[in-house]
Amino acid sequence: MYPRVTIVLLNWNNIHDTLKCLSSLESLSYTNFNVIVVDNGSNDKDKQTLVTIDNIRLISLKNNLGYAGGNNIAMQEAFKNGADYVWALNNDAVTEHDTLCKLIDAIGNNKNIGLASPVIMSMNDNTVQHAVTYFNKDTNTIAESSSIDDIDHSTESQINMLWGTALIISKECYFKIGGFREEYFAYVEDSDLSMRAYNAGFSSKVIKNSRIYHNAHEGERPPHYYYYTTRNGIRFWFAYSSPRYKALKNTIWLIKNSSTQIQSLTSKSLPLQVDAIYLAYWHLFTQKDGEFNKKTSAPKVFILLIKFLLTKFG
Repeated sequence: MYPRVTIVLLNWNNIHDTLKCLSSLESLSYTNFNVIVVDNGSNDKDKQTLVTIDNIRLISLKNNLGYAGGNNIAMQEAFKNGADYVWALNNDAVTEHDTLCKLIDAIGNNKNIGLASPVIMSMNDNTVQHAVTYFNKDTNTIAESSSIDDIDHSTESQINMLWGTALIISKECYFKIGGFREEYFAYVEDSDLSMRAYNAGFSSKVIKNSRIYHNAHEGERPPHYYYYTTRNGIRFWFAYSSPRYKALKNTIWLIKNSSTQIQSLTSKSLPLQVDAIYLAYWHLFTQKDGEFNKKTSAPKVFILLIKFLLTKFG
């Protein structure tokens, strides 16, 4: 009997991509799967379309719970109902007919593998968008690669961190470490999950011969991207950098990176993105988790302090 897989898609005001992704799942050669679509508080038009779709389990949420919260609700239901694996798949991705077969063939007989991912290809030009990310626990540094040759070439000091774009988790791993940490809301929660899986004794694998095609982002990122990556990135470093002086060293690097980002965004006349970075620092300081609110801003005095620190250390 082939393992039971539940595929989870999140929809948030993006029904066009969701329908395209669902269409690609219809061609999967792997047959022992079901689909849960979580609507993360979308507009009425999206909801009206989703209720007409057959062969999916629709979970409709009143509010946007983010990537972490939306996936967690579906994961909990899936594993409670007997799933062996949950495949959290971005709704702006499409599969090949054998993507899931190759994933399960590679991991199905190895209970040590807690997390896995296909190679992520760019839908725009069929190039490799992302192959592998390694966290070096000795130097507390991260290296990303879009070269398939770098897969399975980690050293003993390197930990494989998977993207959440098409992340599959086993029931053994889930019941030991749980799902995504919801305080992240979106971005970096996949890196956190990979680290927790490693610390619990599971390995994470990128399956070389398995592919999904992801809609590569074009143009300038919205404010919430800078907010989440700044806030969650620093939170991640403090959680997993050891000893603490390395956490401080990495935080200074992130501050320098923020300084570069702010200079670039300022030169492009993108004040909302700059304000989002300042708000991320404020919420780190005040220990606020959850969703970005574009109507909220950091106190002016705090912004002046951050500007001083960025000038001093950036």
